[in-house]
Amino acid sequence: MGSHTQLELEPLAGVEGRRVRHVLLQRTKEHNFLFGPQVNFRGGRANFFTHGLGGVSHGNPLGVNQNVAAWAFGGGVDWKWSRDSRLSLRLAQADYLRTQYAGTAQNTFRYSTGLVFSFGGNK
Repeated sequence: MGSHTQLELEPLAGVEGRRVRHVLLQRTKEHNFLFGPQVNFRGGRANFFTHGLGGVSHGNPLGVNQNVAAWAFGGGVDWKWSRDSRLSLRLAQADYLRTQYAGTAQNTFRYSTGLVFSFGGNK
C-alpha cells in the first residue's frame, strides 16, 4: 500500500516521490520514503517511463526500529483511455529496491498496476 506523487518539469522529465508501506512476515513493517528523477517517453496513448529513486527506509526487523538508506530503480508503462483523457491504466511498473538492515542487504523486486489520474497542466 502506498502513495505516489509526480511533478513534471518538462514534457520528458519530472521529479517523483513515493511512500510505500510493507507488512512482512512476523509483524515486521517497513516504510520507504523515496524521491528522484523520472524520464518519460510518450508515443500516442502510451507513456513509457523510467526512474531512479533514493531515500530512507524505516523498519523494525528483529523488533528494533531502524532508519537506513534505500534506493530503487525501474520503470513501467501507462496507457490513456483516450488521447484527451486524464485517466490512464498503469499496465505495469517494476522496480528493484535495495535496503540494508542489521548489516544484511535486502534485495526486493516490486511489481504494481493500477489507475493513474492526472491533475492540472497538460493532459
